[in-house]
Amino acid sequence: MVWVATLLWNQWQPWSGIRRKFLQSVESQLTLFYANQKEYGKQDESSKRHVEGFMYAGVVLELTTNAELTDIMGRIYYDVFGMTPTERKLMKEKGEQEQINWSYYDTPPTQR
Repeated sequence: MVWVATLLWNQWQPWSGIRRKFLQSVESQLTLFYANQKEYGKQDESSKRHVEGFMYAGVVLELTTNAELTDIMGRIYYDVFGMTPTERKLMKEKGEQEQINWSYYDTPPTQR
């Protein structure tokens, strides 16, 4: 019985590296997507479709689940915007504007 568990574990180890790389790639794509959305004030539909397709491929290949991807999306969204999507939607409906962090512009453009 132990050799069966060892065999299964050894077969899973290569997939765990692929899964880790996949999730890192999802996180970097989402971070870039949300950062661009924040900077330009609108979603880039091409980037949105690319990220969604990439995440769908991970679900189809059973590298991840929709629930895990939803958690990652929520965490990265909060990291970029400083609020949840629901909070941001309510803020926009009330007509409130986001606080702009001007410190980004303190560094010269050639060094950004």
